[in-house]
Amino acid sequence: MRLLFFPYQLLSTNPIKLPCYQTKRWINDLLPISSTKGYEMKNMIQLILLGTIFACGTSSNGPKKPKIEGNWRWIKTTGGFAGTTTTPESSGKQIHLQITKDSIFTYADGELQRAIPYNLQLGKVIESQKMEWLIHNGEHKASVYRKDTLLLMNEQCYDCFNQTFVKMKE
Repeated sequence: MRLLFFPYQLLSTNPIKLPCYQTKRWINDLLPISSTKGYEMKNMIQLILLGTIFACGTSSNGPKKPKIEGNWRWIKTTGGFAGTTTTPESSGKQIHLQITKDSIFTYADGELQRAIPYNLQLGKVIESQKMEWLIHNGEHKASVYRKDTLLLMNEQCYDCFNQTFVKMKE
């Protein structure tokens, strides 16, 4: 006696033999792979592929890359060993950054002070050991966060400084 394995056999120790036409109808209702329902299988495959594409396209490997290009006016610097706060009013200097896709230009009172190349990379930040965006300029690095019109740069060392900038109108 030849037995086919179907899920209903798990319910009883005595296998039930269905007439051939009933077995085929049961399979057709359970699995959309019969020749009369081939279009359903085609649609099922398309849905699976589409779902896979969307799942791959929306996967997240970390925080969203901040948009930092533009002109930024310095508001304050805080931190250091003594925990000081320096502002344009307390220092007597007006500082702004011009950030391009690969360089940062620093101006003090309207004069170019320095131009340094940089790149953005994901890395662990000292504050939380989480993966965040870091600005690397060769020897130094700082975590960078953008919150609406504010740009926050935190140097990556203990007792270092945190800089806050506001986006300038273009």
